[in-house]
Amino acid sequence: MPPLRTHKKSRLGCLECKKRRVKCDENGPPCGSCAFRKVECIYHNTSTTPPTGATSSRPSHDSPQPQPQAATSPKSPVSHSLPVLDPSNALLLELMHKFSSDTYKSIGMTPSDSLAWQIRIPQLALDFAFLLDGLLSVAALHTAISKDPHKADAYVNIAVEFQTRSLEEFQHAIRNVSSENCAAVFAYSIFTIVHGIVVPELTHTNHAVHESDGSSRLESIFVLFELVQGTTEITKLFGPALRRTFPAGDDYWAGSSNELDEEGTVVFRRLHDLNRLENSGHSEKFQIIETAMSQLKLCWQRYRGHQDSGSVLTWLAIVERDFVKYLRQKEALALLILVQWGFLLGQLDGKVWWASNSGLALVNDGLGILDTGNHIRAPDLAAAWLIYKNVLSSFNYTARPK
Repeated sequence: MPPLRTHKKSRLGCLECKKRRVKCDENGPPCGSCAFRKVECIYHNTSTTPPTGATSSRPSHDSPQPQPQAATSPKSPVSHSLPVLDPSNALLLELMHKFSSDTYKSIGMTPSDSLAWQIRIPQLALDFAFLLDGLLSVAALHTAISKDPHKADAYVNIAVEFQTRSLEEFQHAIRNVSSENCAAVFAYSIFTIVHGIVVPELTHTNHAVHESDGSSRLESIFVLFELVQGTTEITKLFGPALRRTFPAGDDYWAGSSNELDEEGTVVFRRLHDLNRLENSGHSEKFQIIETAMSQLKLCWQRYRGHQDSGSVLTWLAIVERDFVKYLRQKEALALLILVQWGFLLGQLDGKVWWASNSGLALVNDGLGILDTGNHIRAPDLAAAWLIYKNVLSSFNYTARPK
C-alpha cells in the first residue's frame, strides 16, 4: 500500500465540504464535490464567489482525474448548473457502471448480499467520500484485468490514487464509528482487503514478473490486517444499524457448523497440537494463536456452506492485532496459519477476478519464508497442499525461520 502523500492544508474550502470533513477542490461555487452531489455550495462570507486567491489543492495528473468539473456560471440558490460531461466525469461514470453492473458480484455472492453491494453501498457512497473512493478503486482494478498491460497500468494507477486519497478520512471514521457511518466503514474495509489482495498480483502479471518477492507480498497482507483492525467491533456494537444495509448480518455465521472434510480436520488438529507444544507455558500467546485458528476454522466451515467470497475475506477483518505482531516477527506457527488462510483464498481462484493466483502465491511465499528444507515451488494448490501437510507433520521448532 503506497504511503500517504504530504499535502498543503487549506482553510478556503466550501462550508458543505468542511461539514462533511472532505477535501474541497475550491473551484466553486460550486466545487466539484457539491456539483456531483447536487447540493448548494457556499463559501465563507459569500454564496457566489470563492475566497480571493483560492486555488485547487488537487494535484494534477496526466491520466483522467476522478473529480467532476462543474459549470462555473452564476446560478440561483434553487437551481444548479449541470456538470460538464468531460473526460473526468466519463471516468467516474465508467467505473460506477462497472461496479454496479459487474464488480459487486464478486463481493456479494448471495442474493441478500448482492442487493446490498449493488444498490445500497453505491447509494451510501454518495454520502461518504472515502467509501466512494474505495468503491471506484475496486472498479478500476476490475477494469484493469480486461485491458492490455499498457492500458491496465493506467487503471491500476487510478485505483491506487483513489485508495490513497481515501485512507486519511477512513482512518478518522474508523476511530469515530457511529450508527450513521458504520456500514460505510465496514464496506470500505472489504474494498481495502480486495485492493490489497489484487494489486500485488495484478502488478506482477502486467509487468511479467514471475518470481515475486515473498516478503513484499506478505508485507502487503500485514498492512491489510492493520488497516481494517476494528472492523469486527462494528458488528458487535452497531449490529442493528449495520443490518439496515446488510440484512443478512443476523445469520452471517449460519453454516459455520458444517464439518470440515477429513483432511481439513486433521490439519487444524495438527495446528492446535503445535500451539499446545510450543505455547502451553505462555497462556496469553497460546490464546491469541488459538483464537486466530478458531476464527479461521469458522471461515472455512462457513465457506463450505456458502461458497462465497465473504467467508474468505472475513478472517482478515476479525483477526486480533496481536496475532499480526507475531506474523511480523515471522513466528513459525503464525505463518503456518496464514498459509492455511492462503489455501482458503485459493478456493476462489477461477471464481472471482480478484483472487486469481493470489492464494497459491501466498502459500508459496509463506512456505518459502519458513524454509523447512523440503519446500519446492508447487505448480498448483493440490501439490502445495501435499507439501503443506508434510511440513505440518515434520515441522519442529528447533529450526525456526530466520
